[in-house]
Amino acid sequence: MNRPLRLVARLAATLMLAAAPVAVASTAPAMASIPAGAVFALSNEADGNEVVVLHRDRDGALTQGPEYPTDGMGSGGGLGSQGALTLTDDGRYLLAVNAGSDDITAFWVRGSFLVRLNTVQSGGDMPVSVTEHRGVVYAVNAGSTPTIGGFTLNRHGLSPLPGSTQALAGAGPAQISFTPNGDHLVVTDKPRNMIHTFAVDRRGHAATPVSSPSVGMTPFGFDIDRRGHLGVSEAFGGAAGASTTSSYAVGPDGSVDAISGRSGPGKRRPAECPSPTTGATHT
Repeated sequence: MNRPLRLVARLAATLMLAAAPVAVASTAPAMASIPAGAVFALSNEADGNEVVVLHRDRDGALTQGPEYPTDGMGSGGGLGSQGALTLTDDGRYLLAVNAGSDDITAFWVRGSFLVRLNTVQSGGDMPVSVTEHRGVVYAVNAGSTPTIGGFTLNRHGLSPLPGSTQALAGAGPAQISFTPNGDHLVVTDKPRNMIHTFAVDRRGHAATPVSSPSVGMTPFGFDIDRRGHLGVSEAFGGAAGASTTSSYAVGPDGSVDAISGRSGPGKRRPAECPSPTTGATHT
């Protein structure tokens, strides 16, 4: 199986959270009191958002641990997104969206213990997904006027990145993520069946988007391998048994070209891997 198809297969096997009101991230052990690691879940409660710690044993069993307030508010329901809770690449920080209060919270991670650093405005309405690359953070806002906005991250927390806000056509972004080299941001657009990419310069500023049609309907969660191959889960409006995954290549100019995917209603190319669910998360 070639690399793009391995990416699609891995995407189809990951933990799916499309309909759930929580988001999950995991971390490797950093303290002797944690036998294997920890999983972090986002409550998304409208009367006070919290990150819930789940201790993970060596056999994979989870037991609930402490809860850490984000100092923000959730939406109180399903976010319809992926990446609402994200660990940074180095595992040192945890980022959480507060969709009800329009802000983002940064935590310092110490094994299964969290220290809240700060909470800052997202620069838009209803942040639903957040991503990080080498200290640059971007969130996508899914409110009435969708936007993306940037921040810098250090040991003191998040700071807005001036001049980084870009408008996003469409009304239903599902996920935002950096490509592995940090040169582009990728955003899936559910209602318009589009994949948007933003070139990112050395200062962390995003350019205007390049928009490409997705092969399947309702592009949702996705993953990207080290060569820039993009694997996207497609929800097809939540229709039972219709969801699929497709793979794409992200070009240097931000263009997205299909590698495998649906060729028409009810028809699949041999290279496509059906997906039984509608979302994916990094684990």
